[in-house]
Amino acid sequence: EYPQLAVGFGAVVGFVADHSPGFLKHTVRWRPNKFEVPYIEESDEQHDADDQYEATLGVVLFAIDAWCLWLVFAIARRACPDETSLVRAARLLGYIVFTSACGLILFDRQDLLVAWIALLAMWYLAADRPRLGYAVLALGTAYKLVPILLLPVGVIAAAPARCGALSIAS
Repeated sequence: EYPQLAVGFGAVVGFVADHSPGFLKHTVRWRPNKFEVPYIEESDEQHDADDQYEATLGVVLFAIDAWCLWLVFAIARRACPDETSLVRAARLLGYIVFTSACGLILFDRQDLLVAWIALLAMWYLAADRPRLGYAVLALGTAYKLVPILLLPVGVIAAAPARCGALSIAS
């Protein structure tokens, strides 16, 4: 499911886990999967390493989630410059409610990184930098195929720039 770039991301998280405070491993020991067969048959050293990686992955993905929240704000600010602060706050609240409803699984899977790649591509498109947006989409597609679904958005976003005064609405 995940090509080489995802393995690279996992290696980066592993490096961060190796250099993170040791107390992080204790933050995931209460999870239900810690009482199932594959886990309970491992050595204490393997528990420590696995738990440290799992906790570090959660922290890294939480930081990416915060960055995604900022990207939602930045994209909306550029795409809808006339909207009120209340509408903008409602959009951010919607993002927070949605990600909170996903629960802790959001910080266990690499799907949040795919969302970040898609949002970053949209941010570049909203900033009238379609080439960078396409490059990020290509990178995201090399990570996982889902970001390719945003290609039509990029084509539509770039249409007014190519067509001069022609707009999507006309």
